[in-house]
Order: sequence, then structure tokens, then C-alpha cells
Amino acid sequence: MIALLALSAFNVAHAQDCSTQITSQALDNNLDSVAMGFVEMDLDKVKSGLESIQQNTPCLTEGIESEVAHDYHMLNGLYNYFMGDQESAQNSLRLAKRLAPDKSIPTHLFDDGHEIHTLYAGLEYIELDSEVPVSSRGVYVFNGQTINRPVGTQSIVQIKEGSSIILSAIVEANEALPVVEVATATKTPETVVAPVEVSTKTNPIQQEKPPQENTNTVVTADITKESDFPWIWTGGVAASSLGYAVTYSQFCGGFDTLYCEQAQQDTRSLQIANYAFLGIGAFSAYKMTRGLKSSTE
Repeated sequence: MIALLALSAFNVAHAQDCSTQITSQALDNNLDSVAMGFVEMDLDKVKSGLESIQQNTPCLTEGIESEVAHDYHMLNGLYNYFMGDQESAQNSLRLAKRLAPDKSIPTHLFDDGHEIHTLYAGLEYIELDSEVPVSSRGVYVFNGQTINRPVGTQSIVQIKEGSSIILSAIVEANEALPVVEVATATKTPETVVAPVEVSTKTNPIQQEKPPQENTNTVVTADITKESDFPWIWTGGVAASSLGYAVTYSQFCGGFDTLYCEQAQQDTRSLQIANYAFLGIGAFSAYKMTRGLKSSTE
């Protein structure tokens, strides 16, 4: 039995290295060879036939029939019985009985009086695990019949995807089920944008204050605002003063502006000229006063 366990583990690992595909019919033919070993009572032949089946099962590309699975577990149970492994023998026979309840141990292998017939008749069906195992691809099928794994015994397990068998193996009672590697394409990492937290609080909007005017700015007097030629007014005052002095001297007969002792003849034209110069001087003084006043405001 130790040798069978080692071979089973090898078969699962070697499942992808099959150069020759095995059909369900080829597996059934191998089982006939094992049965002949019992007829001949050649246990070495039985052992060799069972090992061949275990080696070839990973290369099985067809769905196995439940009757084929029954024959395998029946022969494997009988071999363990003769080898003295009663527990393994009974579990294999219990599974065979569940797969084909209407069948019994062939009498051409063991006559009616053999004790193996009494043992087989008293066996109950093997229990099935209530949890259905999940495959990364397709579904598990055990012994060509159920999707539930038998408890405590060896099983023929296949992974069926659609109508195709993509994996076959023989696994022991507590052995992990084989899996199909799923090729995953490398995905470009997505940029996760963190959600923006929207605040319900209304914050006062801070606006820039307009620059305040400097009220202390010194305003330069713009004397040219009233005229582009300020010298006209200042010159007008000077000219009117000089003209007034000249006409006054002619009017009084000298430059005694404080007291006119004697008036000259024909003073009418001189008086008009004098008044004209006085008017120009007064107007010039007025314009200058306006210009200085606006410069101080």
C-alpha cells in the first residue's frame, strides 16, 4: 500500500507530462488484465496492473464511466484484502458497492464459499462529504458519478470544464485535490482617486481688499491746468505795472506816483492806456490766485 501511495502522489504531479493520451477504453482493458491476475492468483500481476492504471490515469482525457470506477475500486479493495490492509480494503469495497449496488464480487474470481462474499454483503455504502469542493476552473467529478468526494478512501477525481476533461488523477483519502493553474494576465494598476470630502460648512469668501488711497499724498500744484502758458499771467502783471508807471508819469509829468502835482495835456488817451494796463494786471493777479488756490485743495 505504501508503494501505491507513492505512485499516486507521483501521478498527480506528473499530470502535465503525458506524451500519450489515455482513453476510458484503454483504462478498462488494463482492468481486465488486473482481473486475470486474480484468476491466476498472481498478486504480482495484480500489483503491476494497478500501478499501471495509477500511472496512466493523469493522462486520461475522457470522462470515466462509473462502472469503470467501480471495477477499479473493487479490484483495488480485493488486493488490499489479500495484502492484509483490512481498513483500506473495506473502504474501497464500500465505494465500489455504492457506485454499482446491483453488482457483487464475481464468482469466477472467488467461488461462492469464499468469505469475501460474506464480508462484501455486510458492507454499507461509503459516505460522501457534504461540502462540494470548488475548482478554479470547471468542476470536480469523483469516480465518474458525483461532485461530492467519498470520505476516507481513495478516489478517481477529474476536473470537467464544459464537455472537456482538463485534469484526471487518483488521490488518497486525506490528500489535497489537484488544481489547474489559471493563467492571469498582468493588469495595469488603476489609479484610485480618493473621494473628495465635501464640507457642508460655508466658509466666508475672503476677497482681496482694494488698495486704499493714500490720503496723505502731496498733490503737486498744476499751474498749467488753466493755461499752457503760465508766464503770460506773471508777465502780464509785470507789463501792466510798468505800463501803469509810464502812463502815470506821462499823466502827472514825472514818476511821482504818490502825488500828481500837474497833469499833462491830452491825458485822455493816457488814461485809457493806464486803465488798460491796470485791467491786465488785475486779471493776471486773479488767474494766479486761482492757480495757487487749486494747488492747495
